[in-house]
Amino acid sequence: IFGLLAAQGVFLLQNRRYFDQQRTSLALRNIIVVAAINFIIGLSPGIDNWGHLGGFIGGGIFAWLAGPRMSVSDDGFTWRMVDVRTSSNVILASVAVLLLFGGVALLAMGG
Repeated sequence: IFGLLAAQGVFLLQNRRYFDQQRTSLALRNIIVVAAINFIIGLSPGIDNWGHLGGFIGGGIFAWLAGPRMSVSDDGFTWRMVDVRTSSNVILASVAVLLLFGGVALLAMGG
């Protein structure tokens, strides 16, 4: 869930020129409030906030590197929104996030 929150925020930031500025700001504030409340709830015994933080960071990094980057395409008849991010960018971002979090996991396990 935290990864999805971060990904939504990154999507809004990267594509903000296509959205109403006031509503985008409100949506980003809501994402921050929801994440903050849930991090506070995560201070309760038995809840792993490190996992929540990892999900938030991982979702944000992946969305920044591989999330939809929108553009307007005009084929002469209609305008449409298209994702200009290439599939190779998505694959590279997947590998980068996997290596980053795999490396952190190995360090945490002492290996």
